[in-house]
Amino acid sequence: LKLLGGVGSPFMEGADFPRKRQQISAELDDIQHLNELLAGSNYRHSTIRKYIFNLPIPSSLDESTDSERNENDVFSLEHCKYDYPMGPVYIRPLAAGQGFDLRKMIGDIDNGGINSACDNASNPTWLPSLQSLATLFLLASSIPKCVFLRHVIGGQDSLNLLLRLGVVYVFDITKELNEDFIRNGGFEGDTEWIVPLVHLFPLEVPPLPQLIDNNNTNGTKMKKRQNLVFMTDLHPNALQMTSIPTTTVMPLNATKSTIESETEGAVMYIGPDSMALVHHLHASFAEYVQSASHNTPREPMKILDVCTGSGVQALSLMAMCDLLNWQSDGGSESRGTSIGPNAMAVALDVNDRALRFTNFNALLNGFSLLSDSNGGTRGTIATIKADLLSGKVLSEHDPELTIVDAALNNLQVSDQLSISLGQPKFDVILANPPFIPVPPSVSDVAALSLREGKSWDVDFNSPRYGLFSSGGASGEDCLQAIVEMAPMLLDDENGLLAIVSEFMNPPSSLQYDPHFAINRGYSLIEKLEHLWNSGNDGTAAASSADGILFTNEFPLSSETYAGRRAVPNDENDLKRWSEHLISCEIHSVSPGLLFVKCHSTQDPMEEKRGGIITLKHFCVPKSTLGSIWTPHNHHALSFTRQMLWQNILH
Repeated sequence: LKLLGGVGSPFMEGADFPRKRQQISAELDDIQHLNELLAGSNYRHSTIRKYIFNLPIPSSLDESTDSERNENDVFSLEHCKYDYPMGPVYIRPLAAGQGFDLRKMIGDIDNGGINSACDNASNPTWLPSLQSLATLFLLASSIPKCVFLRHVIGGQDSLNLLLRLGVVYVFDITKELNEDFIRNGGFEGDTEWIVPLVHLFPLEVPPLPQLIDNNNTNGTKMKKRQNLVFMTDLHPNALQMTSIPTTTVMPLNATKSTIESETEGAVMYIGPDSMALVHHLHASFAEYVQSASHNTPREPMKILDVCTGSGVQALSLMAMCDLLNWQSDGGSESRGTSIGPNAMAVALDVNDRALRFTNFNALLNGFSLLSDSNGGTRGTIATIKADLLSGKVLSEHDPELTIVDAALNNLQVSDQLSISLGQPKFDVILANPPFIPVPPSVSDVAALSLREGKSWDVDFNSPRYGLFSSGGASGEDCLQAIVEMAPMLLDDENGLLAIVSEFMNPPSSLQYDPHFAINRGYSLIEKLEHLWNSGNDGTAAASSADGILFTNEFPLSSETYAGRRAVPNDENDLKRWSEHLISCEIHSVSPGLLFVKCHSTQDPMEEKRGGIITLKHFCVPKSTLGSIWTPHNHHALSFTRQMLWQNILH
């Protein structure tokens, strides 16, 4: 099934046929009604933590909890520790064959309705609706239609809404399964089931740490939070594929060309890597804005999100901009960290499906589309279909248009100051690119064929790694393209590049200094510096920059990494991965984050050379809370916050 109206959707530019205005209006109304359904069910991360999983909630939401503060460490996030993770990444969706007893959780036993346990004051009336929606869209578990109609706010109207949006379908077992299976499986009482087709991931952006600190000196508690919801494709645990057919039925004997032409890459679920970039940027965002002096004059933040997927990075940062402005007006201590309202984002992806999901998520969360005046109140986003590896926009109208030109053109259209200030550039570039060094023989041919100029001569028999995960044989194809083009897109004075990725052959723990000394001169650092300095077109970079590469204190050996990526209990696949990593000279791998900040130079020689980059490397110390990507590891957040401030933001 293809979601969101298929080829003719108004959420995808270049639709094959025009849509009537009233149809578009109706679909926009449906998105608003979905927002109302989720809000009415309190479909927020804090309520899911508290009422479903009985986990601690942030102290700013709980008057009975005192914030723990370390007055001797201004970078510590101990007092904000329950703000992380910002979304339920601790929930693992169910796989085929696994079941979940929703009726038992909500007290609906034997079709008898809600029992007394759900009627008391400690269980709000909206809780069964929240539990039902979380079962569908977080666990990816089907639920009986009768349970949905009884407990989800809006009942049949809500079901009709979800069906129109294409995020669920109704499965009638009497038409699809034989009688013996129904009888032996215990399904006789429930013949119709609601089946989820997507995840709806709630993300709650908490107050920015620096402004909490500043405002707390005035005795003010900052409680405002930004609640977002992101639609993505299902986790591979449930979806079991990395590409999605664009037709209702794919023939069993389909040829390779048919599969490629009738397939889209799946839109990545929100995982630890997605959340790591959101978390670490959130921890230091106020300091970045303060260092960049965006308050003189107050200008809107200009954001480029590369490999956008669901749009989670761009839209989360736009929400942080809203928080920054709201918090800055709350206390005189923080007025130096405000920016202009209504941030502007440009989102790039090679996958049409990802761009439709990004537009949908923007509208769902109250943002505007640059191509449509839809009444959004928070900021504007534009989407561009582009292939990083070729550096070109995928457009029939202008096949030679480069990504750099297209991104800056979209920015200029949205920037009212561009006439007087000249060509604007981006304040922040965000990227969560595909980074797994996948052997070609285990890639999803159908999904990867979307990348222009690639020829895939292997069978479509192992769809384990696809468009959003495969970074090419080395894992660095997309990473290299992003680092090369960044200098031409970032603001020369204060532009910030923030990338989350796995990094091959990082400086090892043997070179780690417990006093956080800088590791310099190793091949990965030199490679990244060379990419930046060379520029996408072979010329020198436009501005100077300082950067930090963060990786884990203890990277994974290639043997351990191969074991994690190969099909479990498959010796042949393990051998394939091991040999591939050896052939690519990959000896170790670490999850990590790369931050680079541009600056003007006072050195005439450096200016004459066109600017250079100086990269430092820090190993994030392993702690009892985990490593750099562990979603609840506020120790790692405190560490990167301190290093960023002391080295590139101060």
